[in-house]
Amino acid sequence: MGETTEVVAATTDSTKKGVIDSTHSFFLHPLDYPSMNLVSSTFDGKSYGAWRRAVVIALSAKNKLGFIDGTFSIPDENSSLQSAWARGNDMVLSWLLNSLSKEITESVLYSYNTKDL
Repeated sequence: MGETTEVVAATTDSTKKGVIDSTHSFFLHPLDYPSMNLVSSTFDGKSYGAWRRAVVIALSAKNKLGFIDGTFSIPDENSSLQSAWARGNDMVLSWLLNSLSKEITESVLYSYNTKDL
């Protein structure tokens, strides 16, 4: 059986809930955490192609590639998926920022979403 997590909609009706199972792209596994290393080496401005390939492989394996290629659009504010999308976006942002050198991280730190980064 797949793991599930509940997403409470950001509405006044607290009984409205959505369920995200472990196959959904917005699902975050309990072992996914912000300071996790997505790739083994940080990007310092050199060997972009190899670093990019490693990031694409890692995000694809975690079913999160849509956050960086734009296929996961931001759900409406009233959608029960809004908070799940925001959490997923923030997690992928954290992973990507952790895979960049300090100098590069400082220049992109305030990117709103992963596609912009």
